[in-house]
Amino acid sequence: MILEVENLNVFRDGSHILRNVSLEVKKGEMVCLVGRNGAGKTTLLRTIMGYIKPKSGTIKFLGRNITGHSPHEVSILGIGYSPDDLKIFPSLSVEENIELPLITRKYNKFMVKEGLDYIYSVFPVLQSYKNKPGTHISGGERRMLAIARALVTRPSLILLDEPFEGLAPIMRSRLGDRLKVLMEQGLTLFLTSSNLYGIPEGANRIYCIERGEIIYHGNLKEMLSDKQVKEVFGLI
Repeated sequence: MILEVENLNVFRDGSHILRNVSLEVKKGEMVCLVGRNGAGKTTLLRTIMGYIKPKSGTIKFLGRNITGHSPHEVSILGIGYSPDDLKIFPSLSVEENIELPLITRKYNKFMVKEGLDYIYSVFPVLQSYKNKPGTHISGGERRMLAIARALVTRPSLILLDEPFEGLAPIMRSRLGDRLKVLMEQGLTLFLTSSNLYGIPEGANRIYCIERGEIIYHGNLKEMLSDKQVKEVFGLI
């Protein structure tokens, strides 16, 4: 098992945000956490990454307890994170945004070039914009840039917060194709979606979260016929 979350409880400003959340992600899978806005998806990812400290529960990565570790420590261990708000630096070019995690870790020039070559093989469109400011490309390309920055250190697991949110259909398809390539290369993906019909093809399993609790775990077809899930999303 690459990621195990067990009985996780998180409080923010006195509110109980995550309630005994348990889930698992196996190596090589694409697992999707779906839920309405405010259901707790981003809080879970940020807790896994160490930005938020849980009140109780455990988080294990490759069998190692990483509960309470700092974001830097979690990243070094092999988890990448692409947040919903992208965090693109407008003063840096596309290539400089990609390089940043490598430079921060004091990678040498050869390793930086190797990282860039890898990213451009996965997202060739970014190479054509490498000298442009990071915020002067389309929304879909900025999303790819945020994912690329999380990938450049070659993590074993990547957390993607709402990667398809707001994208035009053609860009959703292109990004979906890129994620398939990453899975073929052995990367494990854990992503979130606020849209039941925005879950990418290839997702092995789905978790549904509502008010901080996991209310469903299974495959997409069965989820779309689950009464509780349909009630939450107003489908009945």
